[in-house]
Amino acid sequence: MADELAKAITHVIYPVLKPEGFQRIRRREFIRHGDGIVQRLGFQVNSWGGRDFCVSVSANIIASNEFVTLQPGFRLSNETNGSDLWLPSRTSEEARTSVELVLGFIEKQALPFFERSRTIEGFSDLLAEEKWASNHHLQFQQGVAAAIQGRADDAERHLNEAKQLYAADGREWCFKKIDQVNQLLEAVAAGNAPQVLSQWMHDNANAHGVNHVS
Repeated sequence: MADELAKAITHVIYPVLKPEGFQRIRRREFIRHGDGIVQRLGFQVNSWGGRDFCVSVSANIIASNEFVTLQPGFRLSNETNGSDLWLPSRTSEEARTSVELVLGFIEKQALPFFERSRTIEGFSDLLAEEKWASNHHLQFQQGVAAAIQGRADDAERHLNEAKQLYAADGREWCFKKIDQVNQLLEAVAAGNAPQVLSQWMHDNANAHGVNHVS
């Protein structure tokens, strides 16, 4: 079956996102990166064969994410009831109509989020407003953001909170995260956090679709 959604994205979405600095890394996925942050917009087709799709929007600090996450982020939503926006794309006509509709939601919901999270300062302010069920991850992200900005006291505060929460969680993978937190805490105290964060960025770049991170 032809990917009518990808064709519609090429004609409707790509011409809008490209001037904004987004690169198309897959048929239905775009990224923009800078200031140590990757912003991502992806079209997700359902797995049941109906060809309905939704659009996910997210931003990640490269250094602190070994893989892509949707936090902070969201799916484009129906403005009347707040539900995730799912639209059809089985035929070329459906795909074109749906993508043209989605473009308006991207402009209203996604682009303001991307503009706000484009710099590490803006990203840090955004994190301060987030409420995650996994608060240890949120504290870790805030600690890394503060370390990138050179705010040693804030970095240590968030990283120590993250370490305590990972220890309280106690699952096996948490001990790896504690080791990572300790590594950055030691680097912040020694004044060489930029070197550690640069190595983490290099290690994680491919997972985010960024092959050459400046």
